[in-house]
Amino acid sequence: MGSKLYHNILKRHTVDKDDEGYIYWMREMENGTTRDSVEEFFRKTAEEENESITNINLEDFLTEEDEGKRMIYVMPMSIGDVFLSTSLFKSLKESYPEYNLYVATQPLNFEILKANKHVHKVIPYMPQMDDLLWLEGKGDHKGFFEIAFLPYVGTQRIFDYQHNGKDSLPFKINY
Repeated sequence: MGSKLYHNILKRHTVDKDDEGYIYWMREMENGTTRDSVEEFFRKTAEEENESITNINLEDFLTEEDEGKRMIYVMPMSIGDVFLSTSLFKSLKESYPEYNLYVATQPLNFEILKANKHVHKVIPYMPQMDDLLWLEGKGDHKGFFEIAFLPYVGTQRIFDYQHNGKDSLPFKINY
């Protein structure tokens, strides 16, 4: 039962039975805490964290000196997707050498990006970043970045890469 909570609410596909959090909640449930109250705790905590992210002011993370020369790469979740994204950063900087590359993701993933020499700054993902026009601007809103990349929309939000098993695009690394 506890594994399902971890899988369904925390989106952990595997559960380390030695994880301190897992052990704590299993003990709580053995002592009479109901599954519903544990689930309510997880959901309330997630809502509070999401609320704190929503209240972040993006401008607090931007460098004033690079206004007009910013690009952002947004990959909110999935440590694997964030890690694989790092292979693109050199190419982005070569294609846009005058722009500073900001990367937006969950704070949990910051460590992966911290030492990447192509990344100017890692900033927390916020739900407003799903809107390309909020990032780049439209009408009276000048935006925050000149160029915004949101590849996760096609990998994490919309299922669009099945192709019925009929695609044959190779993955090649050219160094």
